Amino acid sequence: MTAPQVLETLKTSNGRTTSEVLTTDNAGTAAGHWLAIIYGSDYRELANMPDPTSSAGTPQHVYSLDIGTNIGHIKAYLLEITSNGAKTITIPTHIDSDIFGVVLRLDVAVTVDDVDGAIDATETQTAHVAPSLDTTGVDRLLVGIWLGTDVNTGWSSPPYQAPGSMVERAQPHTSPFAAMMVATEEVSAAGATGTRTATFFRQEKWGSISLALAGPAASGVQVSGTVYGVAAGSVAAKKVVHVGGSVSAVVSGSAAARKRSAASGGVVAAAAATAAARKTAHAGTASVCGLASASTAAAKRTAASGVLVAVATGSATAGTVRVVAGGVYGVAATAGTARTRRHAGGPVVALAVGHAVLPRRVPVSGVCAAVAVGWAELAVPDIGGTFDVISSGSGAESVMSVQPGLDW
Repeated sequence: MTAPQVLETLKTSNGRTTSEVLTTDNAGTAAGHWLAIIYGSDYRELANMPDPTSSAGTPQHVYSLDIGTNIGHIKAYLLEITSNGAKTITIPTHIDSDIFGVVLRLDVAVTVDDVDGAIDATETQTAHVAPSLDTTGVDRLLVGIWLGTDVNTGWSSPPYQAPGSMVERAQPHTSPFAAMMVATEEVSAAGATGTRTATFFRQEKWGSISLALAGPAASGVQVSGTVYGVAAGSVAAKKVVHVGGSVSAVVSGSAAARKRSAASGGVVAAAAATAAARKTAHAGTASVCGLASASTAAAKRTAASGVLVAVATGSATAGTVRVVAGGVYGVAATAGTARTRRHAGGPVVALAVGHAVLPRRVPVSGVCAAVAVGWAELAVPDIGGTFDVISSGSGAESVMSVQPGLDW
């Protein structure tokens, strides 16, 4: 598999303040190509920036960056081309603003593997750093986007110098106010991409976006079925967009099944050392699990329904969860601390030989239980169900009652 290729680049005219129509090459544009559309503005508010339009269809919004009101904003979009022939893209007017548009025509269907942004409104540096990304597979097209803004006096052309490893694609600008640059680079290895630094001609306010695009065979992007990462050392099934089936990472070292996972089915991370099933959105009836035979296990920021489980011989946390139904469990089988917290329904259980702690957010139904050989603590009792504190040692207690859904 190779990274998506840039077949054509379009840009708005320099000094543009009104909408401009960009048109792809008639002979070269084919069904199956995709467009990456970048739209920048140097004034007013992000909230009232209109969306670009196209004869190819409705652009899909990918990311927005707001440097500040009356300073600058960037919006990024993707759009599939479904028929041969020239396609128009209209970069719209943004009231009282200079506008900047760049369109990349790509050779294959693309999905967003990762995206992130950075801003600096301090006017203290010429080095404008686009953040590092964490890609889930090989052969990504890394798109760097920079907006240097609020200049007002003085100018140098071109205002930007691209990072040495990247290919500058376009740099529309309006003297003496602002400039937007787009550059690309093919990244062959999975994992951290590292930052990319563009150089502006002087110290001004700026914002940047890093966007990693995967081709049709993108690993870690799954609509249905199963995503697995299995290894004897370390493995990650992470940052996946998963609609059905299961997402699993199993390893003897460390395992992670994390970020944007599972609308149904199960999300599982299991390891002999550490395991994390985290930052997931789960709406099915199966389990979101972090399982470890030693050390730590975490299942956190997860679950709309179903069961959330964290099990470890050292410490276990099922934390920062918002579960509507089902159960949340934190289990430390031999020693350490088991914690569960922020749960909106169903049973909540913490089991530990050492210290068991129950949630700081109230379950509104079901059962709350803290069980420990040492010390069991029920931080907030259940409302509308039953609660228990069981300890064979000392210090068993339930701590205060509050209204459902409130932290304390």
